[in-house]
Amino acid sequence: MDVHEIRAGMPGGLSSESSWEAGYRRGFHDAQVGAGATDRAQLAAIEKLLQRVLAEKSELGARVQTLGEQLAVHDRAVSADLKKGIDDLQRRATCAELESEALRQDLAALEDKLTRRSKQYVEQSWQFNRSRVFMDATRKVLEALLQDGAAESRRVRELFAQKYTEQVQRAQLKGLVKAAPEASPEFAEAMPSTRKFILDMLRVLPHR
Repeated sequence: MDVHEIRAGMPGGLSSESSWEAGYRRGFHDAQVGAGATDRAQLAAIEKLLQRVLAEKSELGARVQTLGEQLAVHDRAVSADLKKGIDDLQRRATCAELESEALRQDLAALEDKLTRRSKQYVEQSWQFNRSRVFMDATRKVLEALLQDGAAESRRVRELFAQKYTEQVQRAQLKGLVKAAPEASPEFAEAMPSTRKFILDMLRVLPHR
């Protein structure tokens, strides 16, 4: 006995079979409707999740762009500061080099000047020594004439006093000396014998 025979033997016959099929179709339809609703709900959830992911991606991209711009600004500022610092160091190095060169030139000029002055001092010392030899010889001659008691002794003293006074006055007018040599402590220390001779020649002579 198959299903149709069983259904035929049931109360109501074909009418019962129609009811069963109608219920079956309704259940299948409801199942499809339910499945469709579930699929739509899942799709909606997936779409919502996708939109959220896209929104987060867009926000993250904006943040990355903003961060990149901030980093670019920071890099430019750092580069500008570094460039300024390097420029300052280069300028200072240049100034220091120029100052060092100027100091070297000044030092060379001072050394050259010192060398010239040293040579002049040495030459003046030799000239002083040569003059001193001449003055000592002249002084010795005059001392010999005065010690001999010659008749011209008084005339020699007077002539020396006259010429010596004239030379001192002329030297003072030219600014060569501030005072007569015998009045100078430095002259007295450097040439004591000559100073003594000058004072002796200038002293007042007794009348004969």
